Amino acid sequence: MTYPVDKNTAMKGLGKAGILSFEQFNKFQNDAVKNYGKLIAGGLNQNQTLQAMAPTLRTIIDASKAYGFQIDANTQKVIDEAVASGKLS
Repeated sequence: MTYPVDKNTAMKGLGKAGILSFEQFNKFQNDAVKNYGKLIAGGLNQNQTLQAMAPTLRTIIDASKAYGFQIDANTQKVIDEAVASGKLS
């Protein structure tokens, strides 16, 4: 039997287990940016989107710090927007 796991939970689990690769990290942040666009296109406003994305963005920041992985420019832009809007500290 398999159980669905959201990407954020999977990313945290890989990080806690100490087995997160740069390729996994990079895919996760690319998916996050794509999801940001999908949420906006789906009708959420920027505040709603950033609120929904805050846990994912926090996971990306934490993994970047823990593993020394570079956050790409597109992801950093979304993080900066979330910080500026007060949705992420």
